[in-house]
Amino acid sequence: MNWYIVQAYSGFEKKVVESIKDTLNKSKLGENLGEILVPTQEVTEVKKGKRTKKQKKYFPGYILAQLEMSKEVYHAIKNIQKVSGFLGSGDKPTPISDQEIQRILGSVSESAINQKSGISFEIGEKVKVCDGPFASFNGLVEEIDGISEETLDDFITQAKNLVAEKPAKDDLSEIVGIGEVFTKALYKHGIHTFEHFGNISTEERERLAEEIEGIGEDSMNDFIAQSKKLAKKKK
Repeated sequence: MNWYIVQAYSGFEKKVVESIKDTLNKSKLGENLGEILVPTQEVTEVKKGKRTKKQKKYFPGYILAQLEMSKEVYHAIKNIQKVSGFLGSGDKPTPISDQEIQRILGSVSESAINQKSGISFEIGEKVKVCDGPFASFNGLVEEIDGISEETLDDFITQAKNLVAEKPAKDDLSEIVGIGEVFTKALYKHGIHTFEHFGNISTEERERLAEEIEGIGEDSMNDFIAQSKKLAKKKK
């Protein structure tokens, strides 16, 4: 068996894993599936004084699957809802070597060890100093230093491209009126195809609306409707 990378809609990785197992078993192709993983790491976040631990996906929208690939297996997985396809060219998924898989998993483990607590503050938020010469003093957050979420997303995107080939992309600028800023935001959030955008999840839609100021609900609905039509034309 070889390792392959399956592209799934962001936020639906775990559901897609279960669907792959179920679909292959029902199709009597269960023996063609070995391990299947969604790489995650545990991070600690502190927001407004509350510390919580959560599992964070290391490569959102990507699933590692060990498969005995065949046409039947390829089409069975490709036709699962919330699956965009495989990394590779056309209908020929590119296998990933065991060394590359170990390098990916090793990076996840190393990141988990070195992961700093995700401390989330907002400008203007009231805080209390707990240690040092100013312990027990209250203050306001005026400035936040450190790596921005945009920069971190950029690093993750570069890492994905180093691990495997770039995923197949539709030219989302074909959507009338969408604009360059919106198009870049879609790619940034792992939305690369008309089919994906046409079936965007509520969670993804909310994230886009927060990031892109001034995008109205009517415009969003229009872009999604256009995407569905363009996706149908491709089939």
